[in-house]
Amino acid sequence: MRWLVDGYNVIRRAPELRSREQESLEAGRQALCAMLATVARVSRDTFTVVFDGVDAGGRGGGGAGVTVIFSSARESADHVLARMARQGGAVVSNDREVRRAAQAQIHDAVRLRTRGISDEGCKESGGDDADGVAFH
Repeated sequence: MRWLVDGYNVIRRAPELRSREQESLEAGRQALCAMLATVARVSRDTFTVVFDGVDAGGRGGGGAGVTVIFSSARESADHVLARMARQGGAVVSNDREVRRAAQAQIHDAVRLRTRGISDEGCKESGGDDADGVAFH
């Protein structure tokens, strides 16, 4: 499965990642990517993590099975995620606008909570509450 991850949104929802981000933005990003690389090795899923960036943006590796994209100053990470969702994949975000944009692109949605993402993989959770993370 291809997962499209709203990087800072997920970091700020998971206590163990949020504490790393308090050290530095880079530490938070590295912790998320390390966690996802562990999941990718076990599941063989691929993850694209999108962060808000500056200037022209960019792309890089985040570990085995993890690609990192920094949006440009002209386009938010939310817009990049919505655009990528049109090509297929599971969108991981608690951001309501990202979830709406992704749902508009794909009809079948599964909800997961941010805390359902761990080194052990992704776990489903029903509902449409504020903690829900849309996976398509």
